[in-house]
Amino acid sequence: MKLSEIAVNAEAIETGRWVSVGQFLPGVRLKVRGADNTDCRRLRNKLIAEVPRAERIKGLDTKTSDAINARLLAETVVVDWSGLEDDDGAPLPFSKGRALEILSNPSFVVLKNAVEWAAAVVGEDDLAETEDASKN
Repeated sequence: MKLSEIAVNAEAIETGRWVSVGQFLPGVRLKVRGADNTDCRRLRNKLIAEVPRAERIKGLDTKTSDAINARLLAETVVVDWSGLEDDDGAPLPFSKGRALEILSNPSFVVLKNAVEWAAAVVGEDDLAETEDASKN
């Protein structure tokens, strides 16, 4: 296998791009950074260091792990979204606080899964949209 065939767009992972998640949520697009972006790694290390040592040694419980994951996604991965509406049909404006609220709620696991998938593929040029394509 050629090394170039496994290369990713590192700039897109750091700065973010629009990714269509229509296979999970029709009509929804997410502007995301890669799950391994520098800010995400830095925050992950900080949040894990804040967990009591005994819990880190035995392994994080599900509640702690889910809370850390939601913060990582909301604060360092999701940059914007389009196609999400409130119950009245009005566009749901993006904010990190709103993203944390939604991504922390188990009822919205489909959106969380879509964000995780988008963050995993944002660096793959054949799956992520370019900024120009997203404006059409």
